Amino acid sequence: MALCVKGRYGYDYIHHPDRVLKPRVRRYLLDGKPKPVISEQLSVISDLWEWVDTDWDTALNITALKLNESRSAHGPDSIGILTSAKCLNEENYLMNKFARQVVGTNNIDHCARL
Repeated sequence: MALCVKGRYGYDYIHHPDRVLKPRVRRYLLDGKPKPVISEQLSVISDLWEWVDTDWDTALNITALKLNESRSAHGPDSIGILTSAKCLNEENYLMNKFARQVVGTNNIDHCARL
C-alpha cells in the first residue's frame, strides 16, 4: 500500500507544542449559565467567556446537549459538520454517518487543500 506525501511525511503536527490535549469549554457552559452578552466595551467581558480544561465526558455531554437544542429549535439543517483532510478516511466516513443518520443533515464538508 502506498501512502500519499502528506500521509508519509505530514505527521509533525501530532507532536506540536501548541496541540490541545484536553477538551476545553467556555466557563459559562460548565457553570450552567446562559450565554453572556458581549458588551461594546471589551474590558467589560466577564471571565465566563474564558476557556476551561475539562474531562471528555463533560465536554461530550455539553456538545450533545447543545446540538440537540439547536436541532430541536431550528431543525437539522441548521447544523453543519466540518471534517479535515488530516483525518483518516474511516474518521471522515464516521462523521458522514453521524451527520446524515444521527443529526439528519446533508451539511457536511471538508477541506482537502491543506
